[in-house]
Amino acid sequence: MKKFIYFILIVVFLSGCTSNTDKKSVEGPKFLQKLKAVGYTINKTEDGKKYTPHTFLSVYPTYYNIDDKRLAIYEYKNENDARKDIKTISEDGSKIGKTIVEWIDFPHFYQKEDIIVSYIGSDKKLERDLEKILGKSITNNP
Repeated sequence: MKKFIYFILIVVFLSGCTSNTDKKSVEGPKFLQKLKAVGYTINKTEDGKKYTPHTFLSVYPTYYNIDDKRLAIYEYKNENDARKDIKTISEDGSKIGKTIVEWIDFPHFYQKEDIIVSYIGSDKKLERDLEKILGKSITNNP
């Protein structure tokens, strides 16, 4: 009987030590609300994990159309994980980790708390609004 009680106590203790891998981003929903407040129409287009065969970063993005411009939002369990990934992106956005990327337009990457947002385009109004909400882009593009 004693062994059984010890076994139960160990199982209960170990179950409390596991991490919650399903934790959702805190900043992601706030970011989308702020875009809506500025007047953008937002439509979720696809979950990258289902439709993207690979990802440049350690998590898959969720794609959104923001007034017909596509954004990818990478949501992390915590800010440290997002910071680790943002450091893998080169200053001009042409290299992520060891991968060289040729974009169809200028890449813009923003990191705020537990999200990274990428916008590939040249809409100056959207760029300004993203900067107001998320801070300066880590990529230097015109």
